[in-house]
Amino acid sequence: MTYVVQTCVLSKRWKNLWTNTPILNFDYNMFSLAISNNRYFGLPSHYFIKFVYQVFILRDNSNIQKVNLVCGVEKNFFTDMSAMTASLTTWIVAAVRRNIQELYLDVSAVEISRFPQCLFICTSLIKLELKLGGNSSIIVLPTSMDLPRLTFMKLDSLPSTNVNLTNKIFFKCPILESLIIEGHLGHTDLQIYSSTLKHLTIVDFVSKTSSKVKIVAPNLVSFKCRDFIPKCYVVENLASLVTADIYMTATKDEAGKIKGYKKNLWLLLSALSNVKELRLSKMFLCISSVCMMPSFYFG
Repeated sequence: MTYVVQTCVLSKRWKNLWTNTPILNFDYNMFSLAISNNRYFGLPSHYFIKFVYQVFILRDNSNIQKVNLVCGVEKNFFTDMSAMTASLTTWIVAAVRRNIQELYLDVSAVEISRFPQCLFICTSLIKLELKLGGNSSIIVLPTSMDLPRLTFMKLDSLPSTNVNLTNKIFFKCPILESLIIEGHLGHTDLQIYSSTLKHLTIVDFVSKTSSKVKIVAPNLVSFKCRDFIPKCYVVENLASLVTADIYMTATKDEAGKIKGYKKNLWLLLSALSNVKELRLSKMFLCISSVCMMPSFYFG
């Protein structure tokens, strides 16, 4: 946005071009650095909020293709949480009204509890990435969700008070093709049902509990998993799977209970029996050989 505004001084005809640029990139980290270099007085967060507001207020009604919004890396750098939450709601609503197609939202430095409902019923949204970074303990999701055009979704540390609503997100994306889940999701069990999903990545090196992840995706082509062995993966109907990359490990405390996870490992390996290319971590191979090989050969 800074470069777009700077080009306006080159010609009078370009004066208002910045008001309809299709890609908006708001990064607090870069903004605060610019503020400090210019020796502004006051908190950079106040200038950041004001700047983003001005961009949306002065913008014309043309559609927005993409919005990148990074609200910083330092936890609690906003002094007024209610003001920041209200600001986020206003910006998201403004983007949805302009038929946004791609949204990347990093609020890892903000303890936010809810997003506006319009975000989860946006008919123009194709790509959605939400990053909370674990600072929020509760996220209240709307009961009504429908993302008919969403093909790519990435969720990073998205805890919810309602497990059913969290699982409902995937069900309400009828043409979802790529899904990435990173960080602790804050609930016991995760269920992913999708007949259109082709690429799935799950990375969770935060939650060490023995929860369950159930995946039913008959058209899945690639599956990547980075997790702890105590978690139980129940994967069904993977006839279309081409590649699988499984990196599962265990802590020292879990090492003495490895044999208790025999069933979990066997369920996962059995589900991957039709895969054409399989990559397994050393820890997974070592544990599986100790737990499964005797019963496999001697029945």
